[in-house]
Amino acid sequence: MSVRESFSDSEWLLLEQSAFWVFHTVANADGTIDKKEKKAFLQVLQNHKEFNNDLTKEVLIGIGKKYNEDSDIDVSNMEEGFKSLNTLLEAKASYKDALNFKKTLISIGIHIGNSSGGMFSSKFSNEEVEALKKVGLLLGVTENQLQQAPSIKDLIDNIKR
Repeated sequence: MSVRESFSDSEWLLLEQSAFWVFHTVANADGTIDKKEKKAFLQVLQNHKEFNNDLTKEVLIGIGKKYNEDSDIDVSNMEEGFKSLNTLLEAKASYKDALNFKKTLISIGIHIGNSSGGMFSSKFSNEEVEALKKVGLLLGVTENQLQQAPSIKDLIDNIKR
């Protein structure tokens, strides 16, 4: 049985939207989503096989079938959506899978933030840092949980393969 079968269509849509929301939140933190950020998100989707979490893999596969660089992203209910995501993951995923999925979302945000920026400036802007902090708070991920395996670095390395 695939992980997808454990979720209703609306629940699965919420899981997929969460990755879009992270992308949009970080990429649009400066008011503009550039080509490098879109390319970085596509890289995440293309490297879905590198993640050691079936939930993450299946969600990224689903998004990959829907997303292209011209896709519109509805962020109107993002904050409530992240809260609903927490409730959904607590109800339908193991603690380990839920935490891994949330940490993967944060890793996607870091990857997006590091994809652009000027040659002589920081790749990760202050606005992007604040946007990602907000995502982490909405996801309910604690600093202690970020220290648990897999590390954020390991998850980002999965994206870059």
